[in-house]
Amino acid sequence: MNSERKIDSRQRSVNGSLDNGQIILSFSGGLNTTALAGTVNGNSIALQHVDPQGGVDSLVFARASAAQFKTYADEMKAKAESITVNAVLAKIVQLSGETARSVESWLTDAQGRMQRFPGIKEGYQQIEDSMRALVSRERSTPNPNMRTQISVTVGTKRDRHRG
Repeated sequence: MNSERKIDSRQRSVNGSLDNGQIILSFSGGLNTTALAGTVNGNSIALQHVDPQGGVDSLVFARASAAQFKTYADEMKAKAESITVNAVLAKIVQLSGETARSVESWLTDAQGRMQRFPGIKEGYQQIEDSMRALVSRERSTPNPNMRTQISVTVGTKRDRHRG
């Protein structure tokens, strides 16, 4: 898998030697040459290599049919896709956490600001109740002249409260 979490395939020339069950393989590609050493035992080859942390790791390759190889390759592709999906999900979880912390901070700030203006919510509710009562009264008034007068009163109150 490459740095973009995609399965990467490269062609390299391979040289090797086999002597008394011991195998050495050299992979050349551009300016880099990688050597692996290991053992051959029946239908399998075990190669040792140095991992990124400096430890020795083993890779075991076993002879298989084309169908078995395809099955294994499909499993590896599914595992790579799973790793990619998990990385994306981890990023989404991280961003969600950051968003939640941001929202919490905003809410805390907003609550602090609301406490500086006590009674605003109640005052707004009184204005809203008064406007609803006037609109209801206008709608239930049969006289068109009185409806117009109530409508003007609603408009005047609305303008007064906006400014």
